[in-house]
Amino acid sequence: MKRLTLMVALLTVTIISISLAQQPTIYGTYQDCPFHCRTIKINRDHTFEYRLDGDLYNDERHKGTWKFIDRNKIRATTPPDRSPLQVTEKPGKGADYFSVLVIDHNSIALQGVFVSGDANGTRFSVTTNDIGTARIPKSRQFELSCRDYRGNHRVLDSSAREFVVMLTVEQLTNWEINDTWLIEGNRLYIVAEDGSFDRGYWLDKLSNKASRKVFR
Repeated sequence: MKRLTLMVALLTVTIISISLAQQPTIYGTYQDCPFHCRTIKINRDHTFEYRLDGDLYNDERHKGTWKFIDRNKIRATTPPDRSPLQVTEKPGKGADYFSVLVIDHNSIALQGVFVSGDANGTRFSVTTNDIGTARIPKSRQFELSCRDYRGNHRVLDSSAREFVVMLTVEQLTNWEINDTWLIEGNRLYIVAEDGSFDRGYWLDKLSNKASRKVFR
C-alpha cells in the first residue's frame, strides 16, 4: 500500500512538472513603437498594465486582469470607468427643459456627447451641439455617454435648469480593453474577434531593464 501511494505521488509530481514545462512563458513586457509606443506588461498575478505614449497620446495608462483561454492565448479586460460626474447646477425660472453644457478640464466645450434619460415615462436621447450644449426635457436624472465612459447625475436642486458637466481627463481618455492576445516566443499578437491576427504586426518582448524604464 505504501509503495502504491508513493508511486501515485511520484506520478502526480511528474504530471505537474510536465504541465508546467509545457506552459509558455508569457509573463513580461511587450512593446511596439512605430509613431507612438504601445507597451503591455503581463504580470504573474493575472493583472496587466497597458501604456500608450508619444504622438497623439500623453502617457495614458490602464490596468486590468487577464485569464488563459488557450495554451498561449489570454483574454485581457479592464473595468469600465464609472466615476461620478462633476456637475454644477444653476437655477432658472419658467423653463420646461434643462440645458446641459459639457466641457473638459480646460473648459473647452465638447461636441457629440450623448445625454439621455427618462422624462414622464418617455425616453429621450440627444447629443451636444458644436458649442457643447444639449437641451433635454426636465427629469429627475440624466446620463452622459462619452466614448466608453458612462455617468449619471441625479438633480439635487429642484429650481435648477442649467447644468455644467465637467468631464475629467480620466473619463475622456478611458477606453475599455477587451482583447485577446496571442504570445508566441518573444512576440505578442493582438487577435481580432473572428480569431484572425496579422502576422506582420506584433509587440516585441523587452528585457527586464527596459521594462523597468517604461513602468518605473
